[in-house]
Amino acid sequence: MSYVISIDALKERLLDRIDSLVQRLYPEAAIEGSNYLVDGWEGGAGQALRICYRGNKAGWVKDFRSGEGGDLLTLIARAPSTGCNGDTSAAIKWAIDWLGVGQMNRQDRQEAERQARLASQRRSAEAAKKAADLLRASKRRYLEAAPLFGSPAER
Repeated sequence: MSYVISIDALKERLLDRIDSLVQRLYPEAAIEGSNYLVDGWEGGAGQALRICYRGNKAGWVKDFRSGEGGDLLTLIARAPSTGCNGDTSAAIKWAIDWLGVGQMNRQDRQEAERQARLASQRRSAEAAKKAADLLRASKRRYLEAAPLFGSPAER
């Protein structure tokens, strides 16, 4: 197979369509917070498999029953409806076909690569900001704390 787009750009396009992807692979998935919930890799209603669809962990998948996890390509590889049988190479081909990126012209491929880089930079910046905000809030709570002298905590 010839080069179509990078894995990063492919993952970014999958993330852009995560709602449609999860609906296609696991129509019985329920939503709780930032996650889609499924019974496991085989599907069914339940909570063992969590697919994060927003935030700094968007695109990550974890099966809490088996302890296995990965990204959206892992999800595609493990989903029974794709026929990939756990093969990541087959999952990449499936994703390329499902997204229709195999028909992209050179200019569209370059734009997809650029968008993937920008999205990655944006997520990194958001994660750094969130970490800095958390650090500031923790420091503020520490500085505002009352001394323990004479309190039940001291005893």
